[in-house]
Amino acid sequence: MNNSEIQSILQTVIPELPEAKAQKKATIPNTSDLAKNPLKGNWLNSGRLRSQFIVFENSQLWETSEETSRKSLHSDQRVFVQKGDDVWDIYSGKTLTDENVEPILIKENTKGLAELLRSEKEKIGTQRQYSHEVPSPHQLITYGAPGTGKSHKVKEETEGQNAFRTTFHPDSDYASFVGAYKPIMKKVERTALVGKKLEMADVDSVKDELKMDSVISYEFVEQVFTKAYIQAWANQKAAKAGETAKPVYLVIEEINRGNCAQIFGDLFQLLDRNERDFSEYPITPDSDFGKHIKERLEAYRATFDAYRKAHINALYKEADVVDKALAGQLLLLPDNLFLRATMNTSDQSLFPMDSAFKRRWDWKYIPIRDAGKGWKIVADGSEFQWGDFIKTVNKSILDTLKSEDKQLGYFFVHPDDDRSDTIAASKFVNKVLFYLYNDVFRDYDLPKGFAKQGGGMFEFQEFFKDDGETNEAVVKALLTGLLPQQQ
Repeated sequence: MNNSEIQSILQTVIPELPEAKAQKKATIPNTSDLAKNPLKGNWLNSGRLRSQFIVFENSQLWETSEETSRKSLHSDQRVFVQKGDDVWDIYSGKTLTDENVEPILIKENTKGLAELLRSEKEKIGTQRQYSHEVPSPHQLITYGAPGTGKSHKVKEETEGQNAFRTTFHPDSDYASFVGAYKPIMKKVERTALVGKKLEMADVDSVKDELKMDSVISYEFVEQVFTKAYIQAWANQKAAKAGETAKPVYLVIEEINRGNCAQIFGDLFQLLDRNERDFSEYPITPDSDFGKHIKERLEAYRATFDAYRKAHINALYKEADVVDKALAGQLLLLPDNLFLRATMNTSDQSLFPMDSAFKRRWDWKYIPIRDAGKGWKIVADGSEFQWGDFIKTVNKSILDTLKSEDKQLGYFFVHPDDDRSDTIAASKFVNKVLFYLYNDVFRDYDLPKGFAKQGGGMFEFQEFFKDDGETNEAVVKALLTGLLPQQQ
């Protein structure tokens, strides 16, 4: 579409907009009327509007015709028409087959639709910096064997973003994830027994700190979920018309080490997302949590972008969902709040995740691979390739356990510093061999690769001298047997 065609469309005046009712609104025909003829019966495509109108989607302008059915416009599309000097937003986030979708007067006494759309387009062109970089999916668990780089993958995605991190463990619960009232020590002015402030201002010998009392009060202390939730809504408020709200990440390390049912509680319901990636089923928070959300977010209600609010509200049956969310009456995850979690497949969780919880997440497996770093294990003057070691020992783990869960990833252990490519024998014994002997082969016979040249198996205690130092000669003997091709 060239500039002249755009200008022609922008200058189009559609005279047959329905007469305004109270509060400058008019009603679109109901679903049954539209269903009779979904193309020409469509209100926007009907003769009443002469089949010409503007769809403003992201930063592009579109002309529609009778051949185009607009039964499923989305919340980032807006339809503008002009009657006289008034500009109307005909469509605000609902599908056109919804009942009682009403046009909204968005600007009176405007100089024209062209000016409005030009300003909107310029605004979106400069502000919609996240529109093509929105991460997906919204809830993702990255899983794999220990040392495969799961946390590193999450760090790469969230680095430089609003990210809030936590690690689950067996004692994690709803209060440590969301927040709760806790005792807080505060300083207050010292009072007499009768409750009257002591008059000490003229007593020079009394120190300032003696004029204050330390008292205990109770306040709602935010935890990681609440911090991320509030930041996400703050970013929604900061985003302008047509702009995608800046993403916020809630990162959960070792998610399977905690009791997810206990930790998430009723927040579990929020993980169902609708077609616009907001929570499909908002929930009512408990009174303490709701009160705190209201204290933090209610001030945004007056300045929240009207278009954004209308488009979010249009996703639900209620017209004031955003106001209720900002007032702490409802909880719902906005489309810019992303959950990222890691899961170590070698951990035997005390609290297995149920299938309903798992189903609400996308999953990404990180396979074991040779990262090509060229790292070497150094023992008693000899070098052994770390990549060859994990390849050999992982085959033994699979053959013995018939499972990949306990295998080693390339980053299970690192060199002593970033400038080195060598793994010291002491670190190899205390991290790698300790894991193999105590976690992997504890209930199994050691693989034949752990056999001594003269017979028998290497016992873990043999890797240490009497003084507790690493016996590098024994480590070398083990690695020579496992990796004979390197000798």
